[in-house]
Amino acid sequence: MGISTSANVILPQRDVDLQVEGELANLLFRNSRGLHVSTVIGAVLIAALFWSGVDHFVLLLWATYMIIAGLARAVIAIRFNRSEIPLEDAAHWRQRFQAGNLLAGLGWGTAGILLFLPGNDAAQLMLTVIILAAIAVALPSLSASRRMFVQFALLAITPLLVRHLLEGAQTNLVAATTLI
Repeated sequence: MGISTSANVILPQRDVDLQVEGELANLLFRNSRGLHVSTVIGAVLIAALFWSGVDHFVLLLWATYMIIAGLARAVIAIRFNRSEIPLEDAAHWRQRFQAGNLLAGLGWGTAGILLFLPGNDAAQLMLTVIILAAIAVALPSLSASRRMFVQFALLAITPLLVRHLLEGAQTNLVAATTLI
């Protein structure tokens, strides 16, 4: 259901701002359908992929964080889509969406730190592709808010970029250039 908005050109600016906020919340939640489930599935697959190279406790901790964050975001989205929400509550729902978005970005950024295997070019490049794919998949769902996309992308990519630069090998510098 989401937030019901109506177009009326004679509205005071405050009401227009409320409608814009409502439509932004609607777009963000509508565009992100299924994304949270893919985060959960992706975390499990990534944990399996990196199982032999990363400390199991660290890997399980990261995967658990991603699963909890993905499920929490899914619950919030389900509640949004099944509720009839007053226009005045739109900002609160957008803030909930943004909080989940930041948690997801932090999760992917943490992967760039915890799952980065020094000296293992193949694993490093695979991790780079995975994080870039997570950002690419998020783009359509965050297209209604450039600010939220940039926040997500920077949180997800910056730690990996720093790790590649610190590793310093030619392959890492190429990967860092790709991330920039």
